[in-house]
Amino acid sequence: MKQFALLVFLTMMLSGPVAAQGIVTAVPEDIDPAALYVFYLPDEIVTPANPEPRHPDHGVYQYLQIANQLMTRGFVVVTRPRETTEHPYLVAEDIARQIRRLLDAGVPATNIGILGAGQGAAITVLVTTQLRDPGLQVVVLSLCTESFIDFWIAHNETLCGNVLSIHADGDKDRGPCHRYLEHGATAHVREHREMRIAGNAGFQFRASAEWLLPAIEWLRGNHAAVTETGLKPPEVRKPE
Repeated sequence: MKQFALLVFLTMMLSGPVAAQGIVTAVPEDIDPAALYVFYLPDEIVTPANPEPRHPDHGVYQYLQIANQLMTRGFVVVTRPRETTEHPYLVAEDIARQIRRLLDAGVPATNIGILGAGQGAAITVLVTTQLRDPGLQVVVLSLCTESFIDFWIAHNETLCGNVLSIHADGDKDRGPCHRYLEHGATAHVREHREMRIAGNAGFQFRASAEWLLPAIEWLRGNHAAVTETGLKPPEVRKPE
């Protein structure tokens, strides 16, 4: 019942009549093997009771706008706010099970993306550890601390797939994931990149083109379009 209520809420809040087709709380029964799928895992501040909360330092979490941006770029967006009582490992098991359904239905791993922010990024680690599929498209926002990296390495929790890590250069708590990505690169990480953006913590709260556009290109498999500082500028050609 909660999932149905949330889907109605999302549909009402997002623009356009196709929202119900593009944003779902779970993988649909009728799976299109040619579609692009992204699982969007917001930070823990986003809950079913308050899907767009206000943070005292970072402002409103623009969860619905972010989901809408992903949908309008052609993705089937699988997302739902999580109850604070839901255990991260159980959430990860559920998402991994849904991704296996897509794979079993013939969806290529390269057409499946995971976008995780904050605690949602930490859950992304658990999801990819279960799947161990190097073909997935993965974007993590504000993920890494040195203590987290040490814990994940010690417990054999690894990011897998093509991984883009985005952090703010002014965030004193969450920084680069380079050491962690290098650790997994020998076995499960096919391609990885570390991207930094100007500013402080909380950029993942905003539906900002600065991080969203590079993330979308990465999730679409256009890895070459993303640099350490954002999207490559468009190539300028002289007219014929």
